[in-house]
Amino acid sequence: MGLLVMLAVVGCQNPDDTSFRGDFRIKLVDAPAVYDAVNIVVRRVSVHRASAGSSFGWTIISEDVQSFDLLDLRNGISATLASASLPVGRYDKVLILYGVSNLIERGFERTVFIPEPLQEGAEVDADFEVVEGGLIGLTFDFDVSRSIRVGSNGQFELRPVIRVQRTDLAGSIAGAIVPDSLLATITTVAGNDSVSTYSLAASGNNSFQLVDLPEGTYQITIASTLPAFLDTTLTNVVVVPRQTTNIGAVPLRLRVGQR
Repeated sequence: MGLLVMLAVVGCQNPDDTSFRGDFRIKLVDAPAVYDAVNIVVRRVSVHRASAGSSFGWTIISEDVQSFDLLDLRNGISATLASASLPVGRYDKVLILYGVSNLIERGFERTVFIPEPLQEGAEVDADFEVVEGGLIGLTFDFDVSRSIRVGSNGQFELRPVIRVQRTDLAGSIAGAIVPDSLLATITTVAGNDSVSTYSLAASGNNSFQLVDLPEGTYQITIASTLPAFLDTTLTNVVVVPRQTTNIGAVPLRLRVGQR
């Protein structure tokens, strides 16, 4: 999956007292897709207070129009989407208003439209609490390959699929591919979501990172983009919050008869 957003927020005995506030930030990351670039435009970001009705309790935290190439946000690289000071209390949704965006496919630029149901914004379920004097983070992992769809009219459409993770309860997995010239896809499953990234062989670096995973034990699948090499599966990879588990260099074996 892909786009990652981190929320930082800080509680007090009276969550409705607006004199008590905390900080909020959003960070973005992404995972592999079949495109050369995916430039997503964000026009506004809002959060919703859980105690309010669905039509009320919204606070705009950013109206800066920004464009992000999601495919740059991999292997630990992130971008800040928004930051704000919020009253303490519990919040349950983030609303992102997207603008018309574009992608590059085989060297050609394609417009990515916002379908009518999402033109007033796309809601993301994101339960968090602002606590006085503290800081909490959420990661939004944007799955580009599932979020860009072709509509019935043949146009590319944005229908965001996002995995949400408490950043302070998450850890990461890092490693490298051998031979270091191989480009490979590294995949695991977090809950019901697939999480993946590429090795950086194309940029002269064979390392990779799967970032902001919930605590647990994982199975990692590594698949080379060259069919001459066998897929490799690693089991019992343990992720601990706020730590990076380094699995070292992983050799990929040639298929029988290959040189």
